[in-house]
Amino acid sequence: MVDLETTTVTVREVADVVALVAIELVGSVSKDTQEADVRLEELAGRLLDYVDALPEGNQRLLMGAIAETLMATEEGSSPPE
Repeated sequence: MVDLETTTVTVREVADVVALVAIELVGSVSKDTQEADVRLEELAGRLLDYVDALPEGNQRLLMGAIAETLMATEEGSSPPE
């Protein structure tokens, strides 16, 4: 078993996991993929608004990376590397 206290992950790895969870949640409550795409775009926009309001730091980096991943996924491309 991996030790959660000493395992290191990157902001990108966390952002990708959080974005995937968001995509799955939005998909499960949406009537169809078009509605899900609209909701994901709205979510990404809200996250970017939060990014603008956050001071420099890890929270801002993580929130921005999540929004970036959601936007890339909504546009049909792979998440940024």
